[in-house]
Amino acid sequence: MTGAIETIDASQGGFRDRLQDLHSIVIGLVESAGDDYARQFHPDLSPLGWHLRHCVVIDCLWVREYLSGDARLTQPLLDLVLPRRAPKRRRGEHLPARQELLDWARQIFAENRSRLSAASDRRAAWIGPFLAAHHAQHAETMRLVLDQRARAQAGADYQVRAALEPQPMSRQARMIAAGVHAIGADADRRPEIFAFDNERPAMAVRLAGFAIGERPVTNAEYLGFMRATGAPAPQGWRQDGGGAWYSLDASGARDLLADAPVEGVDRTAAGACARWAGAALPHEYQWEAAARRGVLDGTGLVWEWCANRFHPFPGFRPFPYDDYSLPWFDGRHFVLRGGGRRSEAEVRQPSFRNFYVAGAGHIGAGLRLVYPD
Repeated sequence: MTGAIETIDASQGGFRDRLQDLHSIVIGLVESAGDDYARQFHPDLSPLGWHLRHCVVIDCLWVREYLSGDARLTQPLLDLVLPRRAPKRRRGEHLPARQELLDWARQIFAENRSRLSAASDRRAAWIGPFLAAHHAQHAETMRLVLDQRARAQAGADYQVRAALEPQPMSRQARMIAAGVHAIGADADRRPEIFAFDNERPAMAVRLAGFAIGERPVTNAEYLGFMRATGAPAPQGWRQDGGGAWYSLDASGARDLLADAPVEGVDRTAAGACARWAGAALPHEYQWEAAARRGVLDGTGLVWEWCANRFHPFPGFRPFPYDDYSLPWFDGRHFVLRGGGRRSEAEVRQPSFRNFYVAGAGHIGAGLRLVYPD
């Protein structure tokens, strides 16, 4: 398993193409769901159709209302698409017919791309990259919805071909010497890559020496922890008639690969697994320092829980709007790093900070271990 920190085309033409790609992706995910586009399959996940309409309105909020004062499309829909105004359990109730939604999204997205290309306002330079980063996160969440759909609808007839066997926890690790490390979005001196407010400003942090796992904890290693402690199975694991474990998600049922990173683990279970292994979860500064040194294998395959809670960096300033990060510095949200197999390139950057409450087992997360120097 190799690292998967990704780069994206930084030119304005590249961002226009990338925004078009993401418009097509979120439309395609709704198309793939058929009549289930308005169903809620998990209490923490909104229906696919809501995500698409949200992305269209957010597109308009910045391209039309923010840049040119045109609020005709956005204002009538804000109560239906802004998360703080629309209770999650009600979000599927007011969606238009599926084909109407798809046709409308294609039309508005295309018009917005044309408007953005023609805009002379200097603010337009960051709006395209911001919208791409925003839609990329929704595309990932929509894939999680499709996973939950598959689990809700699948039968129980899968038969494991090669049963997963537990393995001892590997202690293969990379040593990071004590010292000062650059953390944050500006640390790599690539201002053309859009970064959210919680990734800034860049800072220098002094870390004690530590050893961090070469790769994330695997399925076979996690099964060893489960059997030793009675811990519950990760979300997405199922057992066949003989008690052998397999995985079930939007790609179907399949055998669990022993060396693949475990996913579907919540923060509480991740911490317990680390302690059982005589290790700890890495602080996000440790994770980023190691990632920037290029010593982590398997990044981008699974989100990796960190030890610390989500917090503002010194000198934090909200951008591009107050509610992107500020409400989540509440002491309840923990940081995840690295991106997962459902993630787009926009979040597979060394500085990107994901954040969820400890009980979020549905997000495709796993863990990597860290040991004292």
